[in-house]
Amino acid sequence: GDPVREGQLAIEAYINGFRGFTFDQSGRLIIVMSKVDISDVGPQYQIIRIENGVIHIVSGHERGVSPDGTALVEARFENMSLVGSLHSGSLVLIESGGLRVVKGSLP
Repeated sequence: GDPVREGQLAIEAYINGFRGFTFDQSGRLIIVMSKVDISDVGPQYQIIRIENGVIHIVSGHERGVSPDGTALVEARFENMSLVGSLHSGSLVLIESGGLRVVKGSLP
């Protein structure tokens, strides 16, 4: 399928490389996805939010490792999966290769 695009209708999107989902405090669907072909240039992981049936790309993440304390939207991951969300609105992501937990808020 074609890559997910900003402003695309969710019903027309092909979600490939699904890595988890949750709902934010406002009930909007948050999905983490990865590229299947890691030889592609650009972000290897994306966090998208679906609002009123429309896709919004919240952040893109390159492969790699970020130091502790890196903001969620700037972090790099080797094997990212979404675990859930906290009452504060932060997402909790886990890096299964290194058992690293990253949490933070989305814009």
